[in-house]
Amino acid sequence: MKPKKFTRGFPFSAVVGQEAIKTALILNVIDPGLGGVLIRGERGTAKSTIVRGLADLLPQIRVVEGCPFNCHPDDEGLMCPGCHARFEKEGAPLPYYERAMTVVNLPIGTTEDRLLGSLDIEAAIHKGRKRFEPGLLAEVNRGIFYVDEVNLLNDHLVDLLLDVAAMGVNVVEREGISFSHHSRFTLVGTMNPEEGDLRPQLLDRFGLCVDVTGIADREPRMEIVTRRLDFEADPQVFRGQYQEADQTLARRIVSAREFLPLVKTTGPAISLAASIALAMGVEGHRADVAMVKTAKALCAYKRMPEITPADIKLAAEFVLPHRIKQDGLIPKKFSAQKMKRAIDRISPPDTPESPPEIPGTQDTPILEGDLKKNLNLPPEIDVTTTVQPLLDPAKVELGRLFFNLVIPKAGLGRRRGAPPVAKLGHYVRAMTPHDRVTDLALDATIRAAAPFQSQRERNGGIVIFPEDVREKIREHRAGHVIVLVVDSSGSMRSDGRGGSPMSTAKGLMGGLVKNLRLRRDKLALVIFRHLKAELLLPFTRDGAVALEAVEGIPTGGKTPLGAGLRLGFNMLIREKRKTPDISPLMVIVSDGRANLSIDGEDPLEDALMWSQMIAKNNISSIFIDTQSHHLAFGYGPDISKALTAKYFRLDQLIQEMG
Repeated sequence: MKPKKFTRGFPFSAVVGQEAIKTALILNVIDPGLGGVLIRGERGTAKSTIVRGLADLLPQIRVVEGCPFNCHPDDEGLMCPGCHARFEKEGAPLPYYERAMTVVNLPIGTTEDRLLGSLDIEAAIHKGRKRFEPGLLAEVNRGIFYVDEVNLLNDHLVDLLLDVAAMGVNVVEREGISFSHHSRFTLVGTMNPEEGDLRPQLLDRFGLCVDVTGIADREPRMEIVTRRLDFEADPQVFRGQYQEADQTLARRIVSAREFLPLVKTTGPAISLAASIALAMGVEGHRADVAMVKTAKALCAYKRMPEITPADIKLAAEFVLPHRIKQDGLIPKKFSAQKMKRAIDRISPPDTPESPPEIPGTQDTPILEGDLKKNLNLPPEIDVTTTVQPLLDPAKVELGRLFFNLVIPKAGLGRRRGAPPVAKLGHYVRAMTPHDRVTDLALDATIRAAAPFQSQRERNGGIVIFPEDVREKIREHRAGHVIVLVVDSSGSMRSDGRGGSPMSTAKGLMGGLVKNLRLRRDKLALVIFRHLKAELLLPFTRDGAVALEAVEGIPTGGKTPLGAGLRLGFNMLIREKRKTPDISPLMVIVSDGRANLSIDGEDPLEDALMWSQMIAKNNISSIFIDTQSHHLAFGYGPDISKALTAKYFRLDQLIQEMG
């Protein structure tokens, strides 16, 4: 199966607005060493359309004829073993042809074999030879690897990508094969934050990041509709209208690549990059390096001979969005506008006046559109307080540890106890079985048997011995669906000793939210107080949105505990009906002082009835009792017993884990 390459689609130059995405992609083509770009935003904002349109702008590269690894014809250090052997025999350059850089799509459901490469089955069966069949990492060498919905990429593929991205080499040791080849690529990922975040290890690998939203002005939105309808009516004519603009942009990119080595990096520019990184509280040193390299690419694009403070600050807007953290989170309230203002407040070191632009480069670059308008915004925030945590970081960390212990991650491996016919989860790789096989990996089994066919007696078919049999390893991707049912009645305001159970509980729940960003769990927040229960947050994987909801929980009024349990139960049942594979979980945070039933029943009996209903429907639950001492008169232990829930006292939990 050939990897999906992008043929001509909607023209890059025809996309209305979204200048930040365009600029970030262009900079990565100018300097592939920038580390790629992550594009985050809501659906329907042209993220994928722009990436696909980029394929028409990519420059030509020289590739060795007949090489599946896209080797350079005269760079010995970047050749595969086959080309290296030819190079030693024939000398440089090897026979080559020119073609454009490619954009290769990495499907979310890709298997490990397809990504890394595997045994050539045909050669093994007919010739008894163990020959390597290249995978996607060979196809994308010296190109662009595009992953749509990168935050949903299987964890095992993320680990493999991290290894190859760090080394620039794909090493394959499997099925009797030992092979390695260069794989250097620019990683481009798009994602919707509502569907969950990336693992920190992969997030930090992206050099640049752009947060995108829909266009809010009426006129541009009308133009978007008009262009889309025109494209669908006659794609060929529409592309012809923007062909010259795309070609001009492509020539400019080639010129910038050639000019890049001539751009000077000054000490003041490096000093300003370091100052911004320190002021914004980023971890490590990748941000500093990325800012300088991005600024250099910006200058090459404008054909400016030297980096200026404005270039560093503009580069910081691409480099920092995914690196500014608040106790491991990127708070939604810390908007792009505020970040730009914060960066603009950081004074550059003394520098001479900006050098003039080199004559003959009068074209208006993309980056001088919407982005430059935001450089001189009035200072409104203090950089030193921007990243201060909203919740007590110690309690948040305890909460993260607690939920890691009591909520096991939906992981990788065989689903023991599941019916053989279920075969739930995505097939990621194969293994030698340890007992009876219920999920045969036919492809891996054939590959294991193929090299031995010439030695086995066979009558036209493939002879498979027991030692050849392989079993599928599947990844269960659904994860947990969690409903937080939180008591926000008046009794949560004070514990009688000057403290607040709600403030402590918020820290603990903040830990769950922090965990949410690193897993595929979905979370909803239900509160109950006064005369009703209400849904404060629908199911989401967006940790920043969930953090805001937890921080903003109001308190006051009576305690309709039964109503909260009922609403949480109904939400989980609906999700279970939509996706039977999920693991439903209810986390109740309450002092157990039920004193109101919205149906006029006894409040405690109402709560116990719904607790039994939750247990009867096999919904796992955790009860966190906010009572501060054993003499309190709440019914947390009784309700927990009816739920068959794991029971924890909040004060003891904090004390034991602290």
